[in-house]
Amino acid sequence: MCIICIDLEKERLTVQEAWRNLGEMKNSIEPGHYEELKDEISQLLIDEYVKTVYPYVYEMHNTVELCETCQCNPCDCHGGFNE
Repeated sequence: MCIICIDLEKERLTVQEAWRNLGEMKNSIEPGHYEELKDEISQLLIDEYVKTVYPYVYEMHNTVELCETCQCNPCDCHGGFNE
């Protein structure tokens, strides 16, 4: 794990700080890890935005249990067994 991952996990960085740090450390992070971290931080930024702007949608999205196969509620794939 890199310093950004560690600090994010321990909540020592805000998502915005992590994004800025990622840009500053781009050349010193392994390309594969950079892409993974960029995707993770991007998703955190989106979640933070939705939570702030659309709190009801954020709460609904994080409390509804979705089907593991089709990611729908109610399930559209019948648990992976389409008829």
